[in-house]
Formats: sequence, C-alpha cells, structure tokens
Amino acid sequence: MIRRVTSPVRRAAVATEFALFVPILTLLFIVGLDFCRVFHHDNMVYSCARQGAHWGSEPLSPFESWYPSLEESAQSDYFDQMAPGVTPTVTYTPVTVGGSAAVRVTARHEFQTVTNIIYFDIFRGGSGPRDWGTSFPIERSITMRISPLLPRDASP
Repeated sequence: MIRRVTSPVRRAAVATEFALFVPILTLLFIVGLDFCRVFHHDNMVYSCARQGAHWGSEPLSPFESWYPSLEESAQSDYFDQMAPGVTPTVTYTPVTVGGSAAVRVTARHEFQTVTNIIYFDIFRGGSGPRDWGTSFPIERSITMRISPLLPRDASP
C-alpha cells in the first residue's frame, strides 16, 4: 500500500500562488471586457452612421420613412442595454463625390471605459499607445451618393 504524505508547507504555497494569480487574472478579465465593449460600441456607431447615410441618400426618405429626420433614423440603430437613454451625436453635410451629389454622415459617441489603462490607438487608425483615461470618442463617417429619382436611361 502506498501512503501519501502531505505537508502543511505545500498547502501554504498553493494559497500564496492563488493569491498572486487572482489579481492578475481579474485585471486581464476586466481589460478584455473593456476591449469587447469598445468593439461593440464601435460597431454600433458605424451602424448609426450607415443608417443615417442610407436615409440621407434616398430622395423620398422624408416621405416614405418611419423616421421624420436623418438624425432620428441614425439614432434608431443605436441600442445600449446598460444606458438606454444614451444616443450618439449625428451630423450630416452635403458633399460632392465624383460630380454627383452625396451626403456625409458622422456619428460620434463618448465611450466610458471601466479601466484607466493605456490602450493602443487602433480604433482611430493609429498604431502607438495612447492614454485614453476613462472616456474617449468613437467617431465614424459614411459618405453615400444621393440616388436619382429616375434612371438616366428613362425618357419621359
């Protein structure tokens, strides 16, 4: 028969390893959660800008849409369970793209982070580290050409 000898010294070592490992694991979990939240809000802001640009590119949108304005149409695509009353700021400007009339819609949301950690500036096109603090803006712009009322081939 094999007897197993356990010493109280080893039990203390396991407790010490656990006490050192849990804060690091918790920090990694919170940073990962924050990154997921940033990614989710970035997708929602992009969706708002795209929805607003789609509304603005259709000449009959004010007459046929459920939403009376471009801002309301864009903000309808933003849904946040944690803050139901928060919506992004939506602005639009008429522009010309390749000789055709177009609309540029910009959606902007001030994101509140859980942690105050240095992140990499990948969401704004950069690659270096940057201290965002506890909040930073997420902004997306979409440009769409305005659809013609009649096709170019149509003759009256």
